[in-house]
Amino acid sequence: MNKTQSPIINFNFPGFPEWMTQQLKTNGITKPTEIQAATIPFIMDGKDVLATATTGSGKTIAYLAPIIISLSESKQKTLIIVPTRELAKQIEHEAKILLGKKSPLQAIALIGGAPFHLQTRILKRSPNIIIGTPGRIIDHLQRNNLRLDQVTHLVLDETDRLLDQGFMPQVDEIRTYIDHHPQTVLLSATLPKQKLTEIKSILRSPEEVHIGKVNQPKKNIKVSNKSLKGKDKFNMLRSLINEDPKINVVFVNTKRHVETISEKLNMDDIPNCMLHGDIPHRKREKIIKQFREGLAPTLVATDVAARGIDIVHIERVINYDLPQAPEDYIHRIGRSARGEAKGEAVNFITEEDKIKWQNIENFIAGKKTIPESRSRYKGRRQDNFWSKSSKPGFKKSDGSDRKRPWSKDKPSFNRSEGSDKKRPWSKDKPSFDRSEGSDRKRPWSKDKPSFNRSEGSDKKRPW
Repeated sequence: MNKTQSPIINFNFPGFPEWMTQQLKTNGITKPTEIQAATIPFIMDGKDVLATATTGSGKTIAYLAPIIISLSESKQKTLIIVPTRELAKQIEHEAKILLGKKSPLQAIALIGGAPFHLQTRILKRSPNIIIGTPGRIIDHLQRNNLRLDQVTHLVLDETDRLLDQGFMPQVDEIRTYIDHHPQTVLLSATLPKQKLTEIKSILRSPEEVHIGKVNQPKKNIKVSNKSLKGKDKFNMLRSLINEDPKINVVFVNTKRHVETISEKLNMDDIPNCMLHGDIPHRKREKIIKQFREGLAPTLVATDVAARGIDIVHIERVINYDLPQAPEDYIHRIGRSARGEAKGEAVNFITEEDKIKWQNIENFIAGKKTIPESRSRYKGRRQDNFWSKSSKPGFKKSDGSDRKRPWSKDKPSFNRSEGSDKKRPWSKDKPSFDRSEGSDRKRPWSKDKPSFNRSEGSDKKRPW
């Protein structure tokens, strides 16, 4: 953690208004978390901030509280850019809680799948806190529904995911609509070293706040691994749920797999719900509400649920499939153990997953990961590949008549121009003259009579 400014001990410090302290207390927040204690003073001082902390550590409140305090005085605007709809809705929900019902400030989430005309109507009221995904924000900017000239704060939440999903060109396009450098805050649970230069290019003399070790899971998460074959995964999942009932999130890598597992659980009378990117926005909200209320204690999901779903009572995360990117592992298991609660993570690891798991361990340890293209054949014998020692070669030079050793006894033939030598395997099929004007019929056409195809001919085909 940066030591240029001391972190706060509680919310009763100069400059932090009483009404915000009461608003936090009303919602059960009486003491700042480590990330909040370190970040709030810097944001209130108007400095750019680059902050990392584990998932569930209170990063959202760390920037929302000081920004809302600033907006209550200036009545300006804040733009918060996020990678997923779920995270946008979660931040909108927390912003409205902090604002309270009587606040003149408004918050809106601009996300795909939600009615465009309703968003346009709210934007006409000039809301102060705008949270959105890059694509939908650009849609409103291009239609002149949204102006950013009054933006005083720019927040990029889950910055690593914005980079991974290729959103940075869109973020750069959005920034062109802001004719000045707003106070900028970047937050994430993971921070790959190779992306650090690109991240810092957005900031001006930032204060860096890193709580705990970067790219580390929370200590209050109990991790266990299950080594098994792919065909045994579902049986293991069913046993875990039946023998040790908990509130679960089951992560898989594809939408089709989500539907398959959910259907199998339904066939076994195990109540569950599913979530993936193709589910419409309104249905997603119903599913999350259903899961939050405990009506379906198991959620089967793709990585769309790894960020932005803040459900305190998630007790266990099951990685049915290991994630493709090591940093996604940190976000997945961070769905449990929110705040100070304890959580559990169970990883299913097959023989094919060993390299993925090694990469996850390397990522957590700060070591280099193994590229998939290099690791794919690791441990196999060299003679499985095309090599001089395993397969005899043949001369490819022009004019060579040497046969490939594996071509057996198939005779060669001359393909040169003008050659009339037939292929040895063409049997006794007679040749015929294809030259222009030839009336010779193909030998295999039997006695089928010809007919005149010239223009204007009325002669019908005999057959």
